[in-house]
Amino acid sequence: MVDAATLNAALQVGVVPDGELADLLSSLFPMSKWESGTQVAYFHPEAGHVFDLLYSKRSGRILRGVPGPGLTDELVAQVRRLTEAASAPHTELEIRREILFSTPEIRGFWRHADDWQILPAPATAPRPQMLLGKHPFILEYKVRRSDSFQVETTRRFRRCWELHLLLSLLLRGQVIRESSAHPHHWILLREPLADGSHTVYANEGYMVRGFVVKAATFSDVSGIQKLEAVSDDEYYSRRGISVQDDGMRVPSCLDNFFDRFEAALPAVRDQLLRACYWLDSASRVWDTSKSMSFVAAINAIEALAPPRGERDPCPCCGTDRNPGPSAHFRSLVETHAAAESEGARAAMYEFRSRLVHGGVLHGLDIPDTWGALIPRTMQQHQWHDAAFAVARAAVRNWFLDLAAS
Repeated sequence: MVDAATLNAALQVGVVPDGELADLLSSLFPMSKWESGTQVAYFHPEAGHVFDLLYSKRSGRILRGVPGPGLTDELVAQVRRLTEAASAPHTELEIRREILFSTPEIRGFWRHADDWQILPAPATAPRPQMLLGKHPFILEYKVRRSDSFQVETTRRFRRCWELHLLLSLLLRGQVIRESSAHPHHWILLREPLADGSHTVYANEGYMVRGFVVKAATFSDVSGIQKLEAVSDDEYYSRRGISVQDDGMRVPSCLDNFFDRFEAALPAVRDQLLRACYWLDSASRVWDTSKSMSFVAAINAIEALAPPRGERDPCPCCGTDRNPGPSAHFRSLVETHAAAESEGARAAMYEFRSRLVHGGVLHGLDIPDTWGALIPRTMQQHQWHDAAFAVARAAVRNWFLDLAAS
């Protein structure tokens, strides 16, 4: 029987990213089983149970492999060949291309080093017939190739996800991507169907005729103007988008931010991306639920809090003297986004707590007289605008301050 040390040396846990390792093992051992807990069993059609993969209950990361009765030296060698190919430092890179959407429109290009580039969508791309619509643009980025289709797909999705979240944080307005779920919606058409109906139940989706998703080099940007870079103070002090807006600009910190992201520790990158995810979610769910949108905006700030340490009980009453979530929230905002008064910060956090625990709904989620000015609802709307601005500033400045220290 193969011992645990030999199996784990072949698995390269912690060297090969968890998602890629799971993809590789699924391709080699398509029969696997999870019943409960943090253990996945893998099987071979002839050898039977070959090993278990153990995951951390707290973090969800892969911890180690445990050999099973059917594991052989030959199967371990097959695992080793796959993981060595996945972890090879000098593998071929290729350019992947995706369509994302922005408000305002991206009419120029921006190249970050030799890593990624954004540029306008081709002339043939469908566009919204309104200034504040979701305008398509192209994101091009480098990704390492793999002989495994699953691993290559995971790498592509992961890199696109990272770039989208960071651009959504740093660029003003809104940057979104198409949902991978492609949900159905009732759509009101401008022109009738053959039966005269103006309504159709259709998938969410977007397509550009002739769009090529893979390339050897970045697209030629000759004849395309470079996006204007604006000082950070000016860029982030602007609120909203006016009808005179002439398209997307970028903040001066854009390249520096991405450089620091690539140099940051994996745990810091993960924490930043979690915060960006919640901030992006706050924007995406606004049309569906103002209550959930507000909660997500505050979650973006809470994602920056340090891990909770061991309890520090008071010798008299036993109460934990470590700072709680409210104290961390106040400290993060005061340090990285102190634009709002202490009273406004406390009110925002208290409102979020009531939303989370079901004690209240956002006033804009409750049907009311159209156009009426309801003090409570107007106050909540102000808090919501402030929460978006504070969360965006706190996440951005937290990372830049951390990376500079």
